[in-house]
Amino acid sequence: MKTAWTRTSILLAGALVALVAAMWILRMVAVQAAVPRMLQAAQQTFQERGGAQGLADRQRMLTEIHAGLERQRAAMSSDAELFNRRLGEVFDELGLVVTTSSGWRTLPGFANERAAGFERALTGSGAFGDLLDAIGTIESWPDQARVRFLQVVPEGPGSVSFSLDIAVVRLAPSAGEGES
Repeated sequence: MKTAWTRTSILLAGALVALVAAMWILRMVAVQAAVPRMLQAAQQTFQERGGAQGLADRQRMLTEIHAGLERQRAAMSSDAELFNRRLGEVFDELGLVVTTSSGWRTLPGFANERAAGFERALTGSGAFGDLLDAIGTIESWPDQARVRFLQVVPEGPGSVSFSLDIAVVRLAPSAGEGES
């Protein structure tokens, strides 16, 4: 009796393996049958979007957008370099020593097509009166520069250690204006 159960279980296991293989083959056939329909749907969508000409138009549009963003990045970089140079000149002329300076960061929550906002942190030391003159000079520039944070710690007679954050808003030139 033991041999009969063994042979029956082998036959059932073989039948199960054959059933799974048949189901897998049927699934592969169904997928292969769907490929022409998927290809036809892709071709139809491609034609609805303008075909090769539409693809070329989109590629050209993306290239123009990329070029515009690159020009904007280069302009902002040159603006930052110019502002850094002007900022350094003011601090040097007034005898203020900048010990550390962060890079320019985008102002949080400031997204506008007509303007760009950036901030930078500076720490240093010098005379308190000269620091006030430097802040007044920076805030008088047409860049709309503002000191957002100022911390002053006395160091000695007439000398202070300072930490300040400067925010700058650069207006984008309108279509009629040239870039300066």
